[in-house]
Amino acid sequence: MNESFNKKDYLSDQERQQLKFSTQDRNMVFEKIRKQEPLKERQPRFKKAMSYILTPVAVGLIALLVTVQTPIKDEVISAFPALGSLSSQYGSPELKNAVQKVKPQIINQSAEDKGIKITIKEVLYDGPRMSMYYTVDFTGKKYDRIQTNFTFTANGEDMRHKHLLGEDMMGMGMPKEAPKNLNFATIEFKQKMPEKINLEVKSKSVFVSNKNDKGFPKELMGKWAFSFPVEKKGTEYRYTPNIKAKKESEFTVKEVVFAPTGIQLSTLMSNWRGKYIDGAHTSYRLFDDKGKPYEMKNFEHTDHERKDGKINEKTISIFKPKQRIPEYIMIRTKKYYYPEPNKSVKKDITENLPLYMPQNKEGGITVTKVEPKKNEVWIHYEVKGNDPQMRKYFFNMVKEDKHETKWLDDQALNSADSGRTHIAKFKTSYSKDLQLVVSPPPVTLEEFEVKVPLKKEYLEKR
Repeated sequence: MNESFNKKDYLSDQERQQLKFSTQDRNMVFEKIRKQEPLKERQPRFKKAMSYILTPVAVGLIALLVTVQTPIKDEVISAFPALGSLSSQYGSPELKNAVQKVKPQIINQSAEDKGIKITIKEVLYDGPRMSMYYTVDFTGKKYDRIQTNFTFTANGEDMRHKHLLGEDMMGMGMPKEAPKNLNFATIEFKQKMPEKINLEVKSKSVFVSNKNDKGFPKELMGKWAFSFPVEKKGTEYRYTPNIKAKKESEFTVKEVVFAPTGIQLSTLMSNWRGKYIDGAHTSYRLFDDKGKPYEMKNFEHTDHERKDGKINEKTISIFKPKQRIPEYIMIRTKKYYYPEPNKSVKKDITENLPLYMPQNKEGGITVTKVEPKKNEVWIHYEVKGNDPQMRKYFFNMVKEDKHETKWLDDQALNSADSGRTHIAKFKTSYSKDLQLVVSPPPVTLEEFEVKVPLKKEYLEKR
């Protein structure tokens, strides 16, 4: 019986890796067994012999559950956490934290056309968003990059204008250790969704390209379709405060949603047409009751609408979650535009220090120290002028070579506070051809600060 079953014939490389139990996985399984099945008297020899025979059968059952084209029950996943661990292995910190408490649904549905196979591996639906892992493989011609073109239907309703699709976390893509064929997407719903969804995922075409190709990727028409039930996991808290603040514009906080994988903030900014400035932008920042900022998760999205002599900006902002819901949140918005001409100042890294680099008449950046590190360059600097935190976003490093100009961003910027001193950390080796660049920060048109109380009786728990 052992010779007739070989798990390598049934599992992909990714799935074989998932079957490797860590010490933590083993302890979790043993703990479940200990709680659910107390030790009894010693087994008869016949039962003990049967356990040896059933061992390969159990392995075969696990392999079958991994490869079937239907979702696997949560009871199975909770007993074998390694089977449902794509999110815990390759997810963002907030996704990894969420799946410690709630288990993603294992889907494993595949569709193949034009020599390209797409497999939906697992999803986690927590209310405002759905996190989805899927693989893309080729069975025909080989391509360096295959990009899907997904559309979604929920309970028969076309979600084309009712959701946002994000390809990755903070634009960073998949971790280096992740399989090359593994992809991640988030579906951010613009409206409150049912707790159970019959989800249809379709891609009528894919875009393919190779490294040496010139021009746009080639579109291959085909049919890749999936359908499966999805059930909300974890607890979400919703609040619709409808709080308004007026200046030249009218700012409204429409809804705040706290969910395991993130916070969704929905706002409305209404502007009279005669006072609307083309090219103006609005930024949104969120703070807890201790004054600590929430970190932006992966995007802000704004829909524009012209109605009753006004231009309405409906924005959804996504922030990373924290361990608790505060007593209140502070929302700070800033409407701004970029001045024309928007000239930047560029200086060689070998310039004498301290080095002052003006951003505009009101202030700029003073570089005080250049500190080479292993595979990094740290730049110590001070900010002069108003809104030092905003000015930090317009300080970069440029690396010139024969073929291209590489713009490098400060890797420590997200943790920067509103203070005037900071250490920028650029991921590159030190060389004399590096250059420092500052640009003028945007001009502020209007600012709002709104306090939103979060009493328990205000929150809808679901």
